Amino acid sequence: YIESVRKEYTEAQEAVKKLIANVEILETAEHKIQVLLNEQKLADIVIARIEELNKEITLADTAIIAEIREDYESLPTGSKDLVYNIEFLKNAETKIENLKSEYENAEKSVLKYRSELEKLPQVEQIKLSDKDAVAGVRTLFEQLNEIAKTLISQEENQKLIVLEERIKELEIKEQDKV
Repeated sequence: YIESVRKEYTEAQEAVKKLIANVEILETAEHKIQVLLNEQKLADIVIARIEELNKEITLADTAIIAEIREDYESLPTGSKDLVYNIEFLKNAETKIENLKSEYENAEKSVLKYRSELEKLPQVEQIKLSDKDAVAGVRTLFEQLNEIAKTLISQEENQKLIVLEERIKELEIKEQDKV
């Protein structure tokens, strides 16, 4: 409607234009439409960025999620109201916080595991009396979550396996004596 009014005004003769006293109303309406269109364009950018996020959020998404949040926060209030998928961003932020917490807990568990593994004697010095200590370290390993287990190197894991095998050998030797 406003576009047709603008067209009629533009096409009107100068004498007719001088008789129109409320052209400011048209200009104000046009300005408001432009503001709304700009707000929608800005909102559309954030909406698209949210839609591009993977459905399975990982810690690798931390930076992009923070950038999207910054983009959202920099929007004018009117544009923020147009971002219909903001809940997905909020859920992604919560997921990132949970993953960070899980990762921190995993790191703590790994430190405890490594500390206990370090306390065990070298394979050449292992005795049957170390069996409970070795079993305790195995229990610590089994209690690690999947994130923590990915932080354990093959070398570290191998040390425990070799010690367990040596304990079994010592048990067999002990039984052969009986």
